[in-house]
Amino acid sequence: MKIRDTSSAPPASAESHPAAPRPAATEPADTIATSATGQLTAAIASAAAGVQDARTARLAEIKAQIKAGTYQPDPSAIADQILDQAVIDARLQAMLKG
Repeated sequence: MKIRDTSSAPPASAESHPAAPRPAATEPADTIATSATGQLTAAIASAAAGVQDARTARLAEIKAQIKAGTYQPDPSAIADQILDQAVIDARLQAMLKG
């Protein structure tokens, strides 16, 4: 839209259009809303940190046993864990395909 002639329009002034009064602030200006997703994310992060701490402690224990020559892994338990993980992986793959 083009405006061609503004000579017939009255000049604008602050008095012709007074600003509407603003209501007094009844709430704080800064607020934070936490969603369920945010709470779940924080809980997962906290749990993951706990697992990492436990893993770090277990690895330090194993390292000390290896240095002392007392570490004796259970081959049967290791094989069971490998097979359990393979079963879980196969089930997940089947779920994703079908």
